[in-house]
Amino acid sequence: MKWLLGSTGFLLFLLYDLNSVKWNKRWMKTLFPTGCFSVLAGTVLAVRQDIGDGFVMDIKGVISMILACVCLGLLIYTLFFALPFSDTYVEETCERNVCDTGMYAFCRHPGVIWFFLCYLFGGIALQEGALLSVGIMMSVWNLVYVIFQDRYTFLRTFSNYEAYQKETPFLIPNRDSILKGVTTWKKRGEKDAV
Repeated sequence: MKWLLGSTGFLLFLLYDLNSVKWNKRWMKTLFPTGCFSVLAGTVLAVRQDIGDGFVMDIKGVISMILACVCLGLLIYTLFFALPFSDTYVEETCERNVCDTGMYAFCRHPGVIWFFLCYLFGGIALQEGALLSVGIMMSVWNLVYVIFQDRYTFLRTFSNYEAYQKETPFLIPNRDSILKGVTTWKKRGEKDAV
């Protein structure tokens, strides 16, 4: 069930994105939060499977869980606070520009990194393998999803996305993008033209 819930979550994300550029059906706007719930439910089932009777976490597990929580915090920050929330998730204007400062100056899809690391460290902490295996599967789906966004959805959603693609790395920050991310951090949440 955890595998099905995780996969379903990313299918719902994909349909949400397709709706935003093709169909614009009002009821389909609920697919993103429903997908988030599905991914969360799959994660909870994996954690419950890993934590059995008499589960005890050693010091390596505690440190790994702290790192997982830090990565979860960075993921939440990246998706919901590094971007102007209303412009990103509530209002859909015709002329939208990318946010290319702060977290989104490092790379175009920083959430993928935090998502993967959260599951990796969480899986190491719990040691039984269910969370780690589900996390790897969902990270693969996440990568497929952001490739779709990068090649299709965002090109139709953001007026300056092609310029952003040329200037900012896809997933792995480089020296120039790290410098820009650090120097523009104070502008986080502002949408600037590239």
